[in-house]
Amino acid sequence: MQPITHALRQLGKLVTGLVGLLTAQVGNQGQGCAARGLPAATCGVPLHVGPGKRRPWIEDTARHSFEPGTGGKLTLTAAVGDVEVKAVNSNAVTIEIVRRVYADEQEAAARLLEKLLVEVAQQDQDVTVRVRLRRDTADDERRRISLHVQIFVPRHYNLDVSTVGCFRADDLQGEVKVATAGGDISLGHIQGAVIAASAGGRIDLARVDGEVVVNSAGGKLRAGQLTGSVKLDTAGGSVSIEDAGGALEVATDGGSFTAHLSRQPPAASNINTAGGRLVLSLAQRVGVELDAAATHGRVRFDDAESAGPKSKRNVLQTSINGGGPQLILRSADGSIYLTRRPPAGHK
Repeated sequence: MQPITHALRQLGKLVTGLVGLLTAQVGNQGQGCAARGLPAATCGVPLHVGPGKRRPWIEDTARHSFEPGTGGKLTLTAAVGDVEVKAVNSNAVTIEIVRRVYADEQEAAARLLEKLLVEVAQQDQDVTVRVRLRRDTADDERRRISLHVQIFVPRHYNLDVSTVGCFRADDLQGEVKVATAGGDISLGHIQGAVIAASAGGRIDLARVDGEVVVNSAGGKLRAGQLTGSVKLDTAGGSVSIEDAGGALEVATDGGSFTAHLSRQPPAASNINTAGGRLVLSLAQRVGVELDAAATHGRVRFDDAESAGPKSKRNVLQTSINGGGPQLILRSADGSIYLTRRPPAGHK
């Protein structure tokens, strides 16, 4: 587990660094459109002006397009704003950056726009996007600047994204590495490894065909189908996995944990919760060596034959379906429930 543990530590450092982006020293990289990587046709030209709740807002859009082919990587670092990535059947990477500032007049809006620095570049098959705020951006000015980045990438492409806001990606065939400083993370069907870290947002994974490593400082985690091994480390918030097909390594400091093991795990699993109940359902053909213990709760299994006549109130050690990989369940402040019934809504 050393490589996975190292990855979790690195992700934790990355999330901490994202928060620091808001106050990091950023030099003046040029006042003009070209210096900031924005086309003159759209830079500073408001495409929409409308009333906000507190003050009017001004919005403009910049677009960039590259032809890197498939199999490359998008690397994005954003100190402000939300990011959305969509996969398309194309060899092109198209980037659309929508900037919005809240100001009473256009001169004030133009000054705010100059605080936001955007750099876009291509090297071989890879594309890099960097969004920064100038060092002299005051806190009040930061609150008046918002950004939405929408990127279209080839379906076979890899992502390495760090953002302060929310992140969303749909169907992709490639590795996805994402860290947010508090925004939600939402992923569709990913055919590749997923490494995700959040300092407080919710994480939703529809389906991942590959290894999953998640580090969350808070917020719920909901997953649909995870076919590979799973490593979760959460400081708070409930965890729900509708369909787990690989080995599980889980540590939660708060919140409940619910999962369904739909297939025979290929290796040992270890699930440890410090608070909240632990609910695990096993498919009928799953065979494991069960070792379950609840410090301040009960261990219950609705399969009386597997539980055995000598099971204790808070400890259960038994072979299920002739045994198999070890399944260790621990709960420090909550009960453990095992069942043969799949969760509601499972097909």
